Amino acid sequence: MSVRDLETEEKMFSVAVLYAAKKIFGYKAKYLHATKMVKLVALVAENVGYNLTRGWYKYGYYAPSAYDVITEFAGKDAYCLTSFEPPKDLVDSSFEKFGARVTSIENSIGDLEEFFVQKWKDFVAWVYSELVPPEYKNFYLTHVEFKNFLMMFTHYLKSPSVWRWQFDKFGPRLANLVDRYNNALEHIKDESILEIFRDFMRLLELVELRIENKNFEIGDRELLFLEDLQQFYINKQTMEGALFTKELWMLLIPYSETLVGNLADIEHENYIKKVEDTKEFLRPILSRLIRRAKDLDLLPSIAELEAKIRRLGGEYTSRGFEREIYEPIPLKTVHWEMNTLTLREPVMLRPFYSNGNWNIENEDLGIMVVAPSLDQCLLDFQEEFFILWTEYAQAPDETLTEDAKDLKHRIRALVLEDSL
Repeated sequence: MSVRDLETEEKMFSVAVLYAAKKIFGYKAKYLHATKMVKLVALVAENVGYNLTRGWYKYGYYAPSAYDVITEFAGKDAYCLTSFEPPKDLVDSSFEKFGARVTSIENSIGDLEEFFVQKWKDFVAWVYSELVPPEYKNFYLTHVEFKNFLMMFTHYLKSPSVWRWQFDKFGPRLANLVDRYNNALEHIKDESILEIFRDFMRLLELVELRIENKNFEIGDRELLFLEDLQQFYINKQTMEGALFTKELWMLLIPYSETLVGNLADIEHENYIKKVEDTKEFLRPILSRLIRRAKDLDLLPSIAELEAKIRRLGGEYTSRGFEREIYEPIPLKTVHWEMNTLTLREPVMLRPFYSNGNWNIENEDLGIMVVAPSLDQCLLDFQEEFFILWTEYAQAPDETLTEDAKDLKHRIRALVLEDSL
């Protein structure tokens, strides 16, 4: 069959399922809006053995053909099964096409009815606990726990006098959630998605630490910022059942990995385009969130960060995020033992913490130092600089390779001659 014929057949299957469901559900059809309707079609297809194109999305199965039928025939403003009214000739041809499966379709709808008329919260809990593929169950359940944490974090901070007894749990619980979430993302091979996820989580952890050090006393602007952090992860429209919103959660779901059906390859290509658009949409938003956190004094100082590291006994991972959020440290003079070099212009150092140590790198000079404390790291950097000055900057050109001569001139260009 051609792609066009397969698309037509899938839409006819969706029409047959939804039209039958409208009759079977009766007045309860009002409980089925777009998200539930799509999932009903996908689950019926699975139950009766029809190879409908589908994959696991935000709240369970998503089937593009079913969604197209719903948007075309189930109302313009608020899609609902009650409003599902396809043309009679399309209904007739759909039931004729799948006549041999009609009884199985109706039986499957009847078996699923009690779950689809549940309240949204109960419906989602059923999907995540009973239907999700075993290899993704931990991922979806961790998402639910993390989403609830984000909501409650902001909610509790709005009424500190009522919820202060909960505040001490925030930091440890967030750290635990971040670790578990990282371990649940093995299905993601796109490093750029993981980078956005990790930078967002790192920002959240740092903001929580700063709020903790403020004794959890923040104002309306800070609360609004926390709500915007939540929106970055999961949009309010998504929580209300919307299927397509540009958010971090959308980038994490295993839709591509779980796609099956007649048109899975084509749908995969279409979805990758949505993923790329979403990544481009989110990157500048995350950068703005980082700047706002700085402006609102919601990022801890390096001293606060080191205090936390000491409390955790070095069990802390930053993924180098400090380079993005902290102002660089200007190195104006190089001190080593009894020697001092004055620089023409400050060398800007961007330290970061990783695997139990502070790190400073300078690619132009080829210097990389690692130390357990930031102060020691700065001392080590100066030692390495002075070694380069001694071994390269003062060596005769004829004793150096071309690369070494280039390094010599870069070092000498940094140092004021009258400081020697």
